[in-house]
Amino acid sequence: MPYRIILHCGLHKTGTTALQHFLTAATDGLRSAGVLVPSAGRIERFGGGHHNIAWELARDRRFDRSLGGVAELAEEIAAFSGDAIVSSEDFESCLAAPARLAPLLHHPKLQDRQFIVVLYLRDQITYAEGLFIENLGHGCGEEAALVAQQILTHGELAVREWRFQFDYDQIRRSASALAPAQLALRAYPGSGTGGIVADFMGWQFAHIALSGTPVAPPVNERWNAFQSLMMFYGNRIARRPDDRERAVIHLLAEQVATAPLLLPPNLRHAFVARFMQGNLLLCQASGLALGAFDLVAKGAATGTDAAWIDRVFAFETPVVIAGLAAMLPADTPQHITLEAAPAPVAAVVLGVVAAWRTERALL
Repeated sequence: MPYRIILHCGLHKTGTTALQHFLTAATDGLRSAGVLVPSAGRIERFGGGHHNIAWELARDRRFDRSLGGVAELAEEIAAFSGDAIVSSEDFESCLAAPARLAPLLHHPKLQDRQFIVVLYLRDQITYAEGLFIENLGHGCGEEAALVAQQILTHGELAVREWRFQFDYDQIRRSASALAPAQLALRAYPGSGTGGIVADFMGWQFAHIALSGTPVAPPVNERWNAFQSLMMFYGNRIARRPDDRERAVIHLLAEQVATAPLLLPPNLRHAFVARFMQGNLLLCQASGLALGAFDLVAKGAATGTDAAWIDRVFAFETPVVIAGLAAMLPADTPQHITLEAAPAPVAAVVLGVVAAWRTERALL
């Protein structure tokens, strides 16, 4: 049997950082067990994933030659007698054009290795919600409704060089372009016992027992309402919010602090119409259980406390923030309470938050 290279390509928001923290902590133990986690291309500040390799292949502006690229990775793997694991969610940007992976999959020094390209998938509705909030931290300031519309129209979200994939059956149908690599599709196991680490290790490396390695590594925490609004507003105005603007954002965020930020029912139903049939075909062809991809079950938002993401992160929100900030005294503290705010400001804040919780009619 040839040695294998497990190329873990994400997707984003499927526990990738948790898996990469685990692989970093377990590198020595895995090597002793005959599995290499290469050092070439790893970015420690981003969990230790092989992001620089993905950035080279995706032609991402963040690529840094000094951190090692495909050539250095191939040299390191070729010199090792055993399997190898290469992990980065940023390989996702190559999936719409699989030929971009060719310099790695067909590298002359790796032709005696068997590539297995593994993707963890989650339902498209929660993926879109989590991804939108996550991308605020990367400078994105597009309106949530426009982001959702791009996903629905194209089956992917394009941001700079990044490509986030939502049409999972299209990925499966494009897998022939990866030959002779094998494509392995897995359902994101969530954050239950062991999560992605237990699933990944149990899938290919159940025979390896690692003592002293954390089984519940750190994971990315989702930004809260205040952080999310601060980033959205700052990204829209291309500067840091000043003290009065921060005070208004704090007032708004406090009113939805415990409310989940969700796609509204009209967009959830649009996601069902766009992706559900493909999910059915995907599960039938790949043997995945439909449960994780049953968008009908996700079509109606749960609970009544939600704030709708298309209302919160909309064109009108920064306009209101700027207008209310101008109404506050210059010495207003950054963390003002609703009771301490001028009455006209408090009234507008309550009206805005009420609109955030109001459903749009189904189209």
